[in-house]
Amino acid sequence: MFREQPELIHDRLCDASMRITIEQAKAVASTLENEAAIEGCTLDLIDLLTGRGFPKGTSRLAVRQWGNRAAQKIRRDPYCLMNFRGCGFKRTDALYLDLKLPPARLKRQALSAWYALASDSEGHTWHPDTKAIRGIQGNIAGAELQIERALRLARIAGATAELFTAGGHGPICQGADSPGAYRWIAEGRKSRNEGELARRVADAAIETTVVAWPDASILDERVTEHQREHYAKATSGPIGILGGGPGCGKTFVVAALVKALVRSIGINQIAVGAPTGKAAVRVTECLAGHQIPLRARTWHSLLMGGLGGGFTYNETNPLPFKVLIGDETSMVDTDLMAAVFRARSVGTLVLLVGDVNQLPPVGHGAPLRDMIAAGLPYGELREIKRASGGIVETCAAIRDGKPWEPGDNLKVFEHAEPESQIKRMVQLLSASRGEGFDPVWDCQVLVPVNKKSPLARAALNKLLQNELNQNAAVGGSPFRLGDKVCNTKNGYFTAVDADFSDEETQRNERGEVYVANGELGEVIEVAEKFIVVKLASPARVVRVPRGKQAEVDGDGELVTDGGADEGPATGCSWDLGYCLSTHKAQGSEFPVVIVMIDEYPGAKLVCSREWIYTAISRAKSHCLLVGKKSVAESMCRRPSLTKRKTLLKERVLLERAKLELADL
Repeated sequence: MFREQPELIHDRLCDASMRITIEQAKAVASTLENEAAIEGCTLDLIDLLTGRGFPKGTSRLAVRQWGNRAAQKIRRDPYCLMNFRGCGFKRTDALYLDLKLPPARLKRQALSAWYALASDSEGHTWHPDTKAIRGIQGNIAGAELQIERALRLARIAGATAELFTAGGHGPICQGADSPGAYRWIAEGRKSRNEGELARRVADAAIETTVVAWPDASILDERVTEHQREHYAKATSGPIGILGGGPGCGKTFVVAALVKALVRSIGINQIAVGAPTGKAAVRVTECLAGHQIPLRARTWHSLLMGGLGGGFTYNETNPLPFKVLIGDETSMVDTDLMAAVFRARSVGTLVLLVGDVNQLPPVGHGAPLRDMIAAGLPYGELREIKRASGGIVETCAAIRDGKPWEPGDNLKVFEHAEPESQIKRMVQLLSASRGEGFDPVWDCQVLVPVNKKSPLARAALNKLLQNELNQNAAVGGSPFRLGDKVCNTKNGYFTAVDADFSDEETQRNERGEVYVANGELGEVIEVAEKFIVVKLASPARVVRVPRGKQAEVDGDGELVTDGGADEGPATGCSWDLGYCLSTHKAQGSEFPVVIVMIDEYPGAKLVCSREWIYTAISRAKSHCLLVGKKSVAESMCRRPSLTKRKTLLKERVLLERAKLELADL
């Protein structure tokens, strides 16, 4: 009644204690009317979205964004939901079709082209235009196609970008009319980051630096002549790269460099960044071993934030350092590398340290590879110490394409069948106790694939949970007390306990703490609807909510409605961590690594020279290969890094050419 007839309420509330003006009554009525409209809209949205795979909070987010017009807006254009996490193209497109909207709409064709590129999982930045075209044709079959108009709309909207090269592998050319022009299409965001990285790398070469690299002659006397020679090559320009495999002394040379820099410019002018917390801890420990009290930090921590509102440090607020040193740079993708260079102050020296023979980044691009190919100053340490052990010697042989044999700390256990491989794996874990290693926390099993194979991560994790964790199962949960678990997606979680004085402990506006993809932890509490996980580096205890556990088939494959970005079959983004994929183990080091050599056809698609090299090099003390040596050797003959399509090298060269022309 108040909402519909404010005058009546005004008349009835006429005594002095409750008197309100007619204007106030109308304002309250208007507010109540708006709230009623929002309530109706929310109910409409719940009815519209329920059962379609959208996250539970989508209706609330939509109302917050568009008010009581939310349902109307979504019915007119379901793709607007793509602004919200978990509302991908496939789900919104299914809703679009269910609402009987025009299937050949130009926007739908443009989004189909974009999705064909966005759903790529092989790390390419650029794709032949045929991939985008097939994306349109496959999603709009039988409808009237306007391919070039759709591609143009996607470019105008910034969803995609387009470049031409002279042939499939030539330099960038002017356009489609150039002789032999080949058209490439990329997601707009990926192209923009690659282009900005290219421009900033080219600009750095002509800048006046604020300090100079220490001369090789003044480094620690224990630095060898070979190391000095390649350090000098790497530091012959403002931006340099120091490469090399295990046992060649990259971190030792970095420690000698930092010690010299501390003497000349002071410790507060130097920052050391790494892609993962474990890599940062390892560098910090090495520096401490050389009496250097400098803490390496993750790039995300150095740049501050970045998962929601972008990084604090950027082109308008650069990092306050004169020297930036990056470790494990082979793991850094184009987007993160662009963010680092965006936050670099003009004149700041940068040394990127990494091993280009490892697996490329999980994200798109291969910036370390491309910057070396573009001619940035590069020194590669190749000299290893005598009697350095089978792990180091095997990695060097794989790098050089030479035969290798097991050594003192690298052994091969020949088994032809998965059943016998699994039996041997369990025996090796049990025997590790006699060598003084904890089979859970000191040992790590690595495999190529997550599902379907008998040696897949999902299957081995379940088996190893039963073998290594004697705690009782908890009804309704796949986790047990004491489980080793791995986070599979970057995210924020409620902090049960955390050291917020630690700069590495990142939190959002709700006070939740950040846990990176790939971090390992220990389950210290299990309930049906949540688990509590203890993590290190930095120390945090987080509560992880769980939803309904996903259904899996006989192969351990998720049974889903076809939606994208489905997580593990645990009801959350966390999974058991006794066994990891080698990709997930990048940047980590374990005392004992057991590498399962898998002959499953899907594994052969993954197992390249870079895969076996990375798997072996994760081991610090012992590496144990279980399977046929001949299969491992065949992996060494299949390089994969060259297959990742980028245009960073070509764009760096083009930016340099522009600068040279400007000087004429």
